[in-house]
Amino acid sequence: FSDDPMIARLNINHTTVESMYSMSMRLGLEYGEVYSTSSNCEGIMAICKDEYANIGFMDMIRAGMVMSTIRLLTLLFNKEMRKIFEVLEKDKKNLSIGPYYYLMVIGVMLDHQHSGHGRRMVEYLCARADREHRAIYLETQNELNVHWYEGFGFRVMKEVTISKRLTFWEMARPKAPSIASHYPDSK
Repeated sequence: FSDDPMIARLNINHTTVESMYSMSMRLGLEYGEVYSTSSNCEGIMAICKDEYANIGFMDMIRAGMVMSTIRLLTLLFNKEMRKIFEVLEKDKKNLSIGPYYYLMVIGVMLDHQHSGHGRRMVEYLCARADREHRAIYLETQNELNVHWYEGFGFRVMKEVTISKRLTFWEMARPKAPSIASHYPDSK
């Protein structure tokens, strides 16, 4: 996660970065699921269903993340971060894509990138979402990721420019049609 553009552009300190990503994993464990490509955790992702996509500070504290929540609250002093939280919370509440999985976080260790770990995790999530007839929603701050996710069927729903330093993209992959929709009525 060290090459996350948001981290670099907003000059967020290492301790806060660790708290942000460990909190995403703990929230995934508490309210969703966490996956890794192996027991060595070269790649890891956290997902949750749509009803947990807007987890609040009290949910974080209930999940035992008091210190992480306090560190995250310090980010709200940053005007750009506050704007990001506001936009994402509003947009996730207003999504009209039906039931979905929220890809909270995904990352691959730097020395294991470009070896298929990210692809395997996203393919797994797409196959699962298709079986369950769910869409998938995510945000990315890295323009290179936009094109990568498009290869899995994701489309940009919204591009948000917070400042000259920070843009992020909200993306969704529509749910797969049910098999019944492929057959005309036999009347």
